[in-house]
Amino acid sequence: MDERVINVAGRYLKDLEKAKAVTQWARENKKTLERHLKGYDELAARLNQVSDNSPLLKVMPKTKKLKGAMKGTLIPTLNEMVDGNFAFGLMEARKPMLHGQKIKTGEINDPSDNDKFYAIGTLSMNTADEALAIGAAGHLAERTFFQWARKQNLIPENGWIKDDWLQALGEGLMLLKAEGKEPHLTQHFVKQNNEGGLGWLNEEKVREFIVKASPLLQ
Repeated sequence: MDERVINVAGRYLKDLEKAKAVTQWARENKKTLERHLKGYDELAARLNQVSDNSPLLKVMPKTKKLKGAMKGTLIPTLNEMVDGNFAFGLMEARKPMLHGQKIKTGEINDPSDNDKFYAIGTLSMNTADEALAIGAAGHLAERTFFQWARKQNLIPENGWIKDDWLQALGEGLMLLKAEGKEPHLTQHFVKQNNEGGLGWLNEEKVREFIVKASPLLQ
C-alpha cells in the first residue's frame, strides 16, 4: 500500500471525525492493510467463477445484478481498476461519508429514507480503527469500481448505487463459507461494532445463506 494514497485519502476526508485515527492506523500497518485489500480481491475472484446462469444466483441477488451489468466481463482486482479512477471515486465518496457522519452525530436528527440511501455511515461507526480502515477502503474501492465500470459502459439499468459491489462481495464471502473455506475478511465483516468489526454481515445471516446455498453446490 503506497503511503501517498493513504495520505491523500486522509487529507481529502479530514472533515470526518475518525479520519485522523484511521489514517494513522493505515500508515502504521501498511502490510496488514495490504492483506486486507487482497481480501477484497479474493471475494471478487470467487464471484468471477460464478457463471451467469448459475443456480447460485437464486440466493445471491446482488451478485446477479452485478454480473448482469458486467455482461460477461470479469470483476477487476483493485489494482486493475485504480489508475485514473481512484481520485474520482474518492471525490464521489466524500459527501456521502460526511452525510453519514451528520446522521451519526444527530446533526440530521430524523433522517429520511433518502438520507439513509445516500449516506455512507461506515467511517462513523464506533468500532476498531482497523475495521474502519477496512470499511473505508471497501467504500472507496466500490466508488472506484463505479468509475471504472462507467468507462467500460457497464452500467445496470438504474445506474450503480451504494453497496452494489460491496454486498455482492459479501455474498461471495458467504459462498466461500458455504464451501467450507475461511475468507480473509470473514471476521471483519461478521463481527459487530461492539466486537471490533464492521457488522456488514452476522452469524445468523451467514448460517441462513449456507442452508440455502449448500444444496445448489451439490
